[in-house]
Amino acid sequence: MKSNHPVAIVTDSSISLPHDLIENHQVFVAPVQLILNDITYQDGVDIWPSEFYQLLRTSSAAPTTAGVSPLSFQNAFIGANKVASTIICITMAKELSSTYQAAIMAVKQTKNILKETPIHIVDSRTAGIAQGLIVLETAEAIKNGTSVEHIRQIVANTSSKVKFIGFLNTLEYLRRSGRVSASQWFFASLIRTKPILELSSGIVLPVGRPRTTKHAIRSMIERMKRQLGDSKCRIAIAHADNFSDASDLYQAIDSNLNHENMFITDFTPVIGAHTGPGLVGCAFFKYLQST
Repeated sequence: MKSNHPVAIVTDSSISLPHDLIENHQVFVAPVQLILNDITYQDGVDIWPSEFYQLLRTSSAAPTTAGVSPLSFQNAFIGANKVASTIICITMAKELSSTYQAAIMAVKQTKNILKETPIHIVDSRTAGIAQGLIVLETAEAIKNGTSVEHIRQIVANTSSKVKFIGFLNTLEYLRRSGRVSASQWFFASLIRTKPILELSSGIVLPVGRPRTTKHAIRSMIERMKRQLGDSKCRIAIAHADNFSDASDLYQAIDSNLNHENMFITDFTPVIGAHTGPGLVGCAFFKYLQST
């Protein structure tokens, strides 16, 4: 028997939300595949952040990711269909992963099984904890009993507003994965920068190169204040095995911005696979008063 909620959410494991938040809402997570030392793991199923970052620090091999398989999405759709009559699937930006296309393929493959269940695939235009905030905002709307059309509007509005900003401790892991050149890595290592990156609308952009963690956090706060002002906002902080700097960022945000329900969480291994340990960042958006 299906629950009273009209909609369930399916998403991928990059969302980096705490497990209690996932379990308290109708969110079904399809794991991203992660390969390290020739072993394939299912993110959040047979490998977890603490274990992964320990392996990463001792491995000379660069981890790779393979997106979510269509079969994993099929299984998530079938599970979601047991509790709701409509499914909204929120994926990573198509520019960043093959996950969006895998979800579309899975819908086609489950067409005969879930004939009467509408499945809406939504490109979040982001990834990681920013995608997690979209999922969380949508899940809370579902829990409050709003209509399917209003829920879809919330997904679209939040996706258009949410941004991510964060800083890296090193470019070494991006160099290993081929995302920065050897010369870029060498220059950054010489001057010991903490590169600041922004993710918005499916695009990752470098926006600063402060030399210390303190200056990186200050720069992030300044950029966030310019975008958020005094508006009420929603913020989530995530880190890749770097709780100390994440706590410092929390305190800085708490002192400078009008936030609601902020929390700290671990970046899932699939995010850390590209950045390595040390990444600290936050997702944020102005609170949607109309919701």
